[in-house]
Amino acid sequence: MNVCLFVVGIIGVACHQDAQPIGECIDHGMTTYCEADITDLRGYMSWYDGMLGGVNCVEPCEFLGDGTPVPESYGKMMACPLGLYGRFFTFEGVGTFQCRDHGGDIVVRYGRRYTRDGFVNEWHIVFDLSMQGDNFPYAYDLVRIISATP
Repeated sequence: MNVCLFVVGIIGVACHQDAQPIGECIDHGMTTYCEADITDLRGYMSWYDGMLGGVNCVEPCEFLGDGTPVPESYGKMMACPLGLYGRFFTFEGVGTFQCRDHGGDIVVRYGRRYTRDGFVNEWHIVFDLSMQGDNFPYAYDLVRIISATP
């Protein structure tokens, strides 16, 4: 069965064959359509430094998508799926970040991810934290979204 997930506030829909339904769902033949709140999913934490250029940015690399200078964004801002610009997210054990950028791979996904508790198959939202350096204990892990505020 195909499951399509609409996450409130995010522009677009994610569909995956044999995914676990989440939120409020309606069966429609071979497809189940579900709607979920952002806090029903966990965030998959990745990080980037726009100043490094390359895959980390679209020219000019010294600014986020909303025009914020990259050095001012370190540890406070992140790339989010479309529709979330300006919102603040608090992540368990990570902190609070504001959506001020976007990216092609910053989407809602279903799939197998490795976590500190082993492998899991679940819906998650990819977030890309604007950070300087390369030692982030929560990078590439699924973390609980405590709150998402405008």
